[in-house]
Amino acid sequence: MPRGGSAVSSYGVGKTNVPPVYGGFSGGNSSALGGNIGGKDGCIGCEPNVPYITTMIELLTILESLKETISKYYPPKHALAPFDTPMRVTGSMSFHLFARVRWSKLYTTIYRRFDPGSLVHVNLLKDIYISYERDWREDEWLRDWKPS
Repeated sequence: MPRGGSAVSSYGVGKTNVPPVYGGFSGGNSSALGGNIGGKDGCIGCEPNVPYITTMIELLTILESLKETISKYYPPKHALAPFDTPMRVTGSMSFHLFARVRWSKLYTTIYRRFDPGSLVHVNLLKDIYISYERDWREDEWLRDWKPS
C-alpha cells in the first residue's frame, strides 16, 4: 500500500479516533503516554500529553510491581559468616566502683556475694585499695563503716 494512502494508522498518525497500543495519539483528547505525535505548531512527538506528576506516579506503580515480583520469585538468601575483629574499648569509672567490681571478680567464687556486715569482706575490700596504692579512707562508706 502506498505511503499516506491509508485512512487508518496503527500509530495514530492517520485519521483514526482509536488510541494506539504504543502511545502517541493525535486524535481527540488523548491521554496516551508518549507525546502528541503529529501535534500542533509543527511539533511532532515533543509535547507530553500527560502531566509529569502522573508519569511519575505511573513509574512508582511499575517500580512497586517490580519490587513485589522480585521479592516473590527471588527470595533473599541468608549467608552467615563469623565476625572476628580485634576491638579495644576504653572507659572510666570511679575507683570506689572499680574496687567493688574487683572484689566480686576475686572473691565471688569463695564468698558468693559481698556481706557489708562481715569484717573479712570489708578488710578484703580495703586490701584492694592498698594493692592499687590507693587510700581506702577516701571511700566514705569504708571510712564510716563500723562492725556490727
